[in-house]
Amino acid sequence: TGLATWALARAGQRMAVRRAAAFIRDAQAADGGFPSLPGGDSNAQSTGLALVALRVTGVGPRLRSGSGGTPLAFLASLSRRNGSIAYTAGSAPTPTWTTAQALLGLTSARLLLRSDGSDRPAAPAAAARRDAPSRAARSPGSR
Repeated sequence: TGLATWALARAGQRMAVRRAAAFIRDAQAADGGFPSLPGGDSNAQSTGLALVALRVTGVGPRLRSGSGGTPLAFLASLSRRNGSIAYTAGSAPTPTWTTAQALLGLTSARLLLRSDGSDRPAAPAAAARRDAPSRAARSPGSR
C-alpha cells in the first residue's frame, strides 16, 4: 500500500491517496510501527513503506499510536551498531533489503514527489569523469 500510495500521489490521484492514508493510519500498531497485515506485528520494512505513504499524503512521519509510539521511534529501536536496521527486534533475515526499505521511509516528501530528477546523484560514470584529475594534472611532463 505504501508504494502504491506514492505512485498515486505522483499521479495526482487525491481521492485514492486520502483513502490509502486512512487505511495506513488505521493499521498503525501500539509500538508506533506498521505490520505487513493489519493486526500483525510491526516490522521495519512495512514501517518504512508506510512512512513513504504518510509523507507523500501530508500526514507526516510523526503520527502517534494510541500508546504514543511513532514510526520513527520504532525504526530507531531496530537500528544496529553496524548501521543496518533489523526486521524486528529479534530478527534480521535480510538486513540489506530491510535497511533499504526502512531508509526509504526517512526520505522527505519533497524528494519523493520531485519529478525533475535534479536531486538524483550523478551516474557513476559521470561522477568518475567529474572527479578524475585533468589530463594535464595526470601527466605533468607531457606538455
